[in-house]
Amino acid sequence: MAAGPTEGFPVDPARDGSQRSHQTGVRPATLDQEIADFDELPAESRTYRTALRWWTARYSRGHGLADLRPAFGRVTDQVQRDGEGDGALVFRYGDGWVGRYRDALVLLSIALCLRLPQPAATVLRWCERGDVLVERLATALGAPMAQAQPRPPFADRFDGLYAAVEAPAPADAGAALRDYLRVWLDGRMDDMGFKTYDEGLGYWCFEAAGVVAALDLDDSSFADELVYPRDLVAFYREGR
Repeated sequence: MAAGPTEGFPVDPARDGSQRSHQTGVRPATLDQEIADFDELPAESRTYRTALRWWTARYSRGHGLADLRPAFGRVTDQVQRDGEGDGALVFRYGDGWVGRYRDALVLLSIALCLRLPQPAATVLRWCERGDVLVERLATALGAPMAQAQPRPPFADRFDGLYAAVEAPAPADAGAALRDYLRVWLDGRMDDMGFKTYDEGLGYWCFEAAGVVAALDLDDSSFADELVYPRDLVAFYREGR
């Protein structure tokens, strides 16, 4: 992945050349340790979030998409186990649920880019439905669309994504995503829990990749942003 200048992420001169994430502070040893820690974690101690951290660490480390694609099933299988634990939805839209909502977008976006409809169906089974972004991703994955809710649940956090989905033309959608990516981490995700939990693993706006794939947008104007997982979109397009 080419690394372009992105505010807040100067390129680390000590980075491993095989690594995907070129963000400062993301180092091979940290990623390797995260991967090893998850593999040694007892099954009863795992959650979908620890599994997603493991998958993200592997992605940042540079593992091939041919390996990451089947590995993603371990993440969504854990979503199923977490949901079965108490029978309640894992991903909802109410107050205090913004992190879970974002996780749903992330999981659906990765599933779309990797063309994994069955893992996506698992996520949707445990997800509150009706949000415009969730439904756009669900439709792109071939799932039936649910009735839309009257207003977005977390519009201030994901405004650029909503703007892209509702844009009158593809060029406008692309411009909205380009502007969003530039403020995504420090402007929209500033106090989100994953910024602490995933520190050192690489920060990725997987949800932007999902919107690009769902809308079939030209991403050339922002493909070099360090938080944009461009090769996931390339993988999706290769499979069309």
